[in-house]
Amino acid sequence: MTSVHLKLHGHEGASQVVVSTHIAGMFALSPFVGRYTDRRGPLAAILTGSIVLVAANTMAALSGDIVALFFPSLWLLGMGWTFGLIGGSNLLIATVPLDRRVAVQGSADLLMSLCGGVAGFASGFVRRAIGFHLLATAAVVATGLLVVAAYTTKRNLEADSSGASAAPVLLHPDPRVG
Repeated sequence: MTSVHLKLHGHEGASQVVVSTHIAGMFALSPFVGRYTDRRGPLAAILTGSIVLVAANTMAALSGDIVALFFPSLWLLGMGWTFGLIGGSNLLIATVPLDRRVAVQGSADLLMSLCGGVAGFASGFVRRAIGFHLLATAAVVATGLLVVAAYTTKRNLEADSSGASAAPVLLHPDPRVG
C-alpha cells in the first residue's frame, strides 16, 4: 500500500525508488543474514528480524507526509523480512528429517507466497477502511508481540539447554556447533 499512500500524498514520483529500496532490503544482504543465522542460531535471527520490523513499522506509522521516512522504513521492512525468513526457514528444516526437507521447505514457501498474495489483496481494503498509519500502528503492536515471544522462547530454550538434549538443535541446527 506504500505506492498508493505515496500517490495520495503527492509523492508518486518517489514510489519506484521507495519500493526498490524495500526489495534491496529484502535480498541484498541475505548472504550476511544467512551467516548471522548460522553463527547465532535461527531464534536470534528471528528476534533480530522482529526488532527491525518494529523499527520499520514505527517509522512508517510516524512518517505522515514525509517521504524521506519511507526510504529507511521500507528498507528496514525488507531487512526484517529477510531475518525472519532465513531464521524461520532454518528453524523449520532443523525439525524435519533430511529426506523431507525439500518438500517441507517448498510447501512452506508456497504457503508464504499464497498468504502474501492474500495479504496484498486484502491490504487495499484495510488501508481504505482504517488508513495507512493505523495499519502501520497495528503492525507495530503485532511485531512488538513477536519480539516478546521470540525473546521469551530464546531465553527459555537457552535456560533448558543445560539439561535437555533436544534444545541445542532448536538453538542451532548444526549439531557440530552445539
